[in-house]
Amino acid sequence: MEVEIIKVSAKLAEDELTKVIKYLEEEKTVIFPTDTVYGIGSDLFKEKAVKRLFEIKRRPLDKPINALVSSMKQVQMIVEDIPDLAVKLMEEFWPGGLTIILKKKEIVPDIVTAGKKTIGVRKPNNKIILQILNKFGKPLAATSANISGLPSPITANEAIQQLGKEGYLVIDGGKTFEQQPSTIIDLSSKNPLILRKGSVNVEELKKIVPSIIE
Repeated sequence: MEVEIIKVSAKLAEDELTKVIKYLEEEKTVIFPTDTVYGIGSDLFKEKAVKRLFEIKRRPLDKPINALVSSMKQVQMIVEDIPDLAVKLMEEFWPGGLTIILKKKEIVPDIVTAGKKTIGVRKPNNKIILQILNKFGKPLAATSANISGLPSPITANEAIQQLGKEGYLVIDGGKTFEQQPSTIIDLSSKNPLILRKGSVNVEELKKIVPSIIE
C-alpha cells in the first residue's frame, strides 16, 4: 500500500479527520506534525499497531515509546497516579514540549513501555494532532517519525525520506516550529530527573522543581 498524503494548513477538514481516525481504528500508523518534530503514532492500546511502529522505525523493542494526549482525562487512562508536581508542570508547560514520565496503569501494553512500569506523556502544542487526539478519544503511542538513531524530521518529506513510501498515512502540516525534540523529566521516583534536554529549558523547569537532577 502506497503512502497517502494529506496536506493541511490550519486544521483537518471533517472528511480528512474521519480518514485519519479510520486508519487508527484499523490499527494502522499515521505520521503527523507536532510542535517539536514530526511524529508517527498508532492506537496505544493495540499491540499489533504499536509493534508496527517499532517495525517502521526499526526501533529496538527495549526502547519505550511515549504517549501523546489531549486532556487530563486521557492522562488518567494510562497513568496510575498524577502527583501534584506533575500537575504543576502540566499547567505551566502543556500544551508544549515537555514529556513527563509517570507510573503506568496495567492496561498499558508492555510493548509500549518496553516492559517498564512507567510511561512518558505529553500534550503537544499543535492544533492538527490535538484535533486527532480529541476525535480519537484516547492517547496515541507516538515517537519521532525517523529511523531509530537518525535525526528527527521537521517536515513530512523528511519523515517519508527516512521511513520509505509504504504502509502509512501522512499528514503534511508544514515545518514544525520548535524543530527539536521535547524535554523529558522523570517523576516516577523520589528525585525528579532530566532524561533529555529539549525544547523546554531546564532553567525554566527549575523554577518549579528546584530539586531537579540533570
